[in-house]
Amino acid sequence: MPVAWSLRRLGLPGQKRINSPDLMWNYCEHAAVEGQLVFVFGSTDYTPALLQERLESAFKGLSIADAYSRPFGH
Repeated sequence: MPVAWSLRRLGLPGQKRINSPDLMWNYCEHAAVEGQLVFVFGSTDYTPALLQERLESAFKGLSIADAYSRPFGH
């Protein structure tokens, strides 16, 4: 909701709620077209690697700058 609230305050009264997964998916689509780099983050080594594979499969031309995992809770 914070994104929608901010956009409404900026003059877009009809802005609906944007959830994080949809925002990320839409951004990755845009990044692939525009040649922007994406950074992937997860709590285990497996998570960012899986996400990177999934995103590169879904968005041809997407460039992953790096992937990083940090132990949960740190």
